[in-house]
Amino acid sequence: MAYEIDKKILDETKCKHTFKCLETGKCPTCESFETMGKELLVKCDKNTCEYAIDIGYSNIQKCGCPTRIELHKKYGI
Repeated sequence: MAYEIDKKILDETKCKHTFKCLETGKCPTCESFETMGKELLVKCDKNTCEYAIDIGYSNIQKCGCPTRIELHKKYGI
């Protein structure tokens, strides 16, 4: 794995993509968009991502994935 995340956070994450983001730094289904304060905003298909949280915009969601959030906090990606 190219990126290391605490095992506790990995255990909290139900990943359909076998943690591909730890190898590539990117989620296979969501594109990082920007941050809003401490929140990671993403563009993704809400039908394929169980961690996409609607915030009222049509194609931008708040990321709720524990692993992806930690990648952003720890590595800035």
